[in-house]
Amino acid sequence: MNKEIEALLAENDVNAIETALKEYQKEKPSDYDLYSYWCIYYILNDDFERAYRIAHEAVTINPFNIAANYNFAACAQVLGDYDKAYKSLLRVQFFQDNYKTYPVDKEQVQSELDDIRRRAAENPDLKAELDILEDEHSFSMNTPLCNPKVEMCGSVFKTFDRKRYYVGFAESWFDAYWGIGNIKNCIHNRLEIFEVASMGREYTINEKEKVLIPVCMTLQEKSKNVMNFKGKGNTKSYVESAYGKYSYIPIEKRQTLITRGPAVFAKPIPLVQDRTSERKRLVISIFIDSFNYSIIKKGDLKTLMPYTERFFSKGIQCSEYYAGSECTLPSISTYWTGKHSTNHMNLNEGYRLDFMRGQKVLAEYFHDAGYVTAKIGGNDGVSPLQGYIRGIDRFLYQYSSQGYRAKEVVEDVLQHLETFCETDQYLWIEFVDLHDVAGGFMRSIKVQSETPLEDRIIDNECKTTVKQTKSVNKEKVYVRELKELDFYLNQLYQYIEEHYADEDIVISLFSDHGTAFNVDNGQSFACGQRMNVPLMVRGSETPAGMCDEIIESADYASIMCKLAGIPYDYEGTDANLPVVFGGINEREFALSQVLFIGDPYCGALHGKDFHYYFETAEPVTSEYQIDVEGAKSYLLDESGNEIADEARIAEYEQVIRKEICHLIKYN
Repeated sequence: MNKEIEALLAENDVNAIETALKEYQKEKPSDYDLYSYWCIYYILNDDFERAYRIAHEAVTINPFNIAANYNFAACAQVLGDYDKAYKSLLRVQFFQDNYKTYPVDKEQVQSELDDIRRRAAENPDLKAELDILEDEHSFSMNTPLCNPKVEMCGSVFKTFDRKRYYVGFAESWFDAYWGIGNIKNCIHNRLEIFEVASMGREYTINEKEKVLIPVCMTLQEKSKNVMNFKGKGNTKSYVESAYGKYSYIPIEKRQTLITRGPAVFAKPIPLVQDRTSERKRLVISIFIDSFNYSIIKKGDLKTLMPYTERFFSKGIQCSEYYAGSECTLPSISTYWTGKHSTNHMNLNEGYRLDFMRGQKVLAEYFHDAGYVTAKIGGNDGVSPLQGYIRGIDRFLYQYSSQGYRAKEVVEDVLQHLETFCETDQYLWIEFVDLHDVAGGFMRSIKVQSETPLEDRIIDNECKTTVKQTKSVNKEKVYVRELKELDFYLNQLYQYIEEHYADEDIVISLFSDHGTAFNVDNGQSFACGQRMNVPLMVRGSETPAGMCDEIIESADYASIMCKLAGIPYDYEGTDANLPVVFGGINEREFALSQVLFIGDPYCGALHGKDFHYYFETAEPVTSEYQIDVEGAKSYLLDESGNEIADEARIAEYEQVIRKEICHLIKYN
């Protein structure tokens, strides 16, 4: 019937179109194309405000759909929202050129972009907004956190809520003081990012408690700046020549900082807080990339990671915890939003969206509750440009494979904890060491000293870190890497136990997905061996021991908030608070999904004694449409034997179809 509706739309017969659309909506109410049809219908009726609302909803549901973006841009232009139109037109242009498909005439798209630019030439406010949108678009395409050609250090960027952030050198002494090297990317440099409070020559601090003011005084290379301040009885001067590096200035009372040249003054961060608060003193999310729980099931945590086993033996270990996706980008998005990947839609590494817009995310819950917050680590999937800086006071990053390994991350974490020890803290920290085993990168001297030549032989097929076959040799290296990671984590565990009581902490350890070479050949891409990952939590509010309740990563933020005593807003999320953490309802199954452009879609439901799979025959399109014709649907027990239960298979298939209904391609 789609062709019939499209023919009616071409004829502009609005009465016939309305009748046909209502009939089709009864037949296939979930067909995403209905958004476009209704949008065009209201445009034909000159009801652009209603068309705009429909198009906006369509873009929100699937930001990669070309027709939805173009329809939204058309409505926005008519209503005078030229900045919003410009953003969608940039996406249309990129998606079409990138995937070599042109449902919208490319010359027409270019003409509309040029027209908006001409309008901006006469409107300074619009021009400023378009400049920001072009920067955002460039960041989306170029993934600067792992792109050596993008100079991040010394730059200012704005997030979608228009907050400003300055990117400084965290180390790089030679570059900062003497300009030697002059490399400003975040492959070779560690970045430190703070929200900007003011840019200029003067900033007044008026805080009741002692605070820390990060100030980047030298914004030009091979220069220096002078800060004047009131000393004991007279005015004194502080001189700094380090380009692009923050000076950290403790302030205990009202004070005005004045610099001779322009400087960046970051927002004040508390150094002291009232200890009568009911907040936990320390909450940490320890994110270990690519950690299969099957390794623990096969071996023994006490043997693999004795320090981690000892630390979390006073907490809970969840054996039936499942990641929502097969790779970092969509998986961690689920952790922060509480949404399945088909709902947050942060799926495309080639175009990274501001997918958090319009909702409160993990770090914001803690920041808004009064915690001093930090993100420390080198995972390029956790980008400040996509919103992971929301609710974060201090953001430290360097591309992990180049120089931000476990030992450096732990060192920075301990230094941060000591700096803000008189405050209540939330930290999100990342370790990518296990992930890099899949990349075949050379390991540390300790790991190599335990790895004979026969264990270094390539014994599997490897397309990418995500797509590779089983490897016995890499698994051996992986186990040794786990032990080394555990060694560095123990430094953190010891610090926590020396400085905090259990009633003051919530410490969790988890992963985004398992690594491919630990999965048996012939398994589904969304199988339990890949999607079953660790979740360990320690704190006075958690029971001790093992838990076999079915939990999924969409539940993580709600768990952390519950244990910290922070109300969590479940509306619009897929989160469920597990019974073991104080919830009411247990899940029957956990949902995991694989949504790669050019690969078949796979949805899985993992239960206590079963695994259900729904796999398509056709690949996912560049607009994330899923053709379900010819899909296979099957149910396995824990041993991998098929369960011939047609009623259950049909029931579970409907669960998956409902999850992906807005992405199903109707023929």
